[in-house]
Amino acid sequence: MRFIFYPLTILLLVLSSVDTFAQMEVQEAGVNKENLAVIYVNKGVSTHFVSPEKIEYVDVSIPDIAGDIPLPNTLRVKPTKEGASGVLTITTERFMVQYLLVYTEDLSKVYSRYNIPYSDVKSYLNPESDMTQSQLYDYCHKILLTNNNYYNVSSNKHGMRIRLNNIYTVDKYFFLDISLFNKTNIQY
Repeated sequence: MRFIFYPLTILLLVLSSVDTFAQMEVQEAGVNKENLAVIYVNKGVSTHFVSPEKIEYVDVSIPDIAGDIPLPNTLRVKPTKEGASGVLTITTERFMVQYLLVYTEDLSKVYSRYNIPYSDVKSYLNPESDMTQSQLYDYCHKILLTNNNYYNVSSNKHGMRIRLNNIYTVDKYFFLDISLFNKTNIQY
């Protein structure tokens, strides 16, 4: 009986230590609120977060703080009650940033405008977009500068003419470089 009891005890100890180690790994993998940059807020001042890119998603996990996006790259938050504090998450096409919003009565600590620096951001690959807006603009600009590869691919009808200049593909995107000519009195 003693020979069965000792191996069984050792097996249980090993299994419980593996479970504890797995729990420690999960706890260490996350970001603690203590490690987040602190932004002080007050109910008398709206705080504007200005992002270098278009804001795609915002999570204001605090019910006592109201927020909206008045411009594509600007987030406005304002506490509705005193003492409102919590985590704010801002996500763009290429990065994610989190801040710890802390309510303060000292108005000298409160930002009315906070430009998000690149030192605060964490890289993020947004599954919704393969190319960022700036990459799309750059690629379209390069297309405009290239010479035509297709000739005599056009259609004329009712004073309108459309001409195909080039066709490009990048990943899942198709780019058609076309020219439109209008010889009618109808504006477009």
